[in-house]
Amino acid sequence: MGLMKHHSLSRSLCLLACVAWLLFFLPAAKSELIYVSLDTAIVSYDISSGNGATIAATRTNVATGLGETMGMVFGGDGYLYATQYTANSVVRIDVSNGTKTTFATGFTNPRGITYSPVTGKYYVANSNTPGSISEVTSGGVVSTYLNSGIRAPYGISLDASGAMYIGNNGNATLTKVVGGTPTTFATFTPGLGTRGTSVDADGNIYTAVGNGVKKTTTTGVTSDFVASGMSFPFGMAWSSSGNLYVASYTDNKIFAYDSSGTALYNFSTGGDRPRFAAFNLEGSGFNQIQNASVPEPGQVAASLLLLVGIGGYVAMKRRRAVQKVA
Repeated sequence: MGLMKHHSLSRSLCLLACVAWLLFFLPAAKSELIYVSLDTAIVSYDISSGNGATIAATRTNVATGLGETMGMVFGGDGYLYATQYTANSVVRIDVSNGTKTTFATGFTNPRGITYSPVTGKYYVANSNTPGSISEVTSGGVVSTYLNSGIRAPYGISLDASGAMYIGNNGNATLTKVVGGTPTTFATFTPGLGTRGTSVDADGNIYTAVGNGVKKTTTTGVTSDFVASGMSFPFGMAWSSSGNLYVASYTDNKIFAYDSSGTALYNFSTGGDRPRFAAFNLEGSGFNQIQNASVPEPGQVAASLLLLVGIGGYVAMKRRRAVQKVA
């Protein structure tokens, strides 16, 4: 009788082990946050639901008391770096608690910012005329990286090879910079306004122009990605799922599009003029790195059950081996 009970317990433990194995290898539920710069604050929205109404209900204040925040990028250290247009500075923000410190100063009307995981440096677009691009070390030391081939630069991003792309609001062009040498890569309609830039996984460059978004291929061919539907689109960023999110300043909205330019949804930021958008991914241009998956509590428990189940299975096998010998 005792032996039968033991076998029953062992079989139960094996069953638990199987269930635990399945639970353990199921993907953990993840949230994906988009960070949006407003006039005096940075906020986040959980976009994992893919539903505009739900997203608007999950707005979280990340940092407040800022001075006309513009561009944002996550550095290799996990902190969020944001340009302050009126304060001519870059602040470093711990998004877990909202703590902010001044990282670097000495800019002139800074707007876009990007980070290179290769050089470990930050690049800031000074949007005065003619403007310049500043290079900032991880220690906050600022120097001039580029002061030619640009005019009132707004957006700035990098592709996977390290090439830099700059949206010039002053002359409606897109500048490509390789090895510090600038060339005009695309020309848009003057007077419409040329603002934020972003790069997709294939190296195509997207620029906010007029009331839409232009797509420029790696060979320099430009077409409409989004022809219209927004009013004064500003900054943009790619999510890990390959969708483009655009902060539209006058609309007070964030617009989401899939990789073909089809509108997915939009949601309101509450009437406080969104400037730029960013994801917690490495670099601000090549934004196709998946978010890391952290085990959920249930998965930890499943791991323990798996160990218990394996122990039970081993015990049962040993018991049967002893019976055969007897």
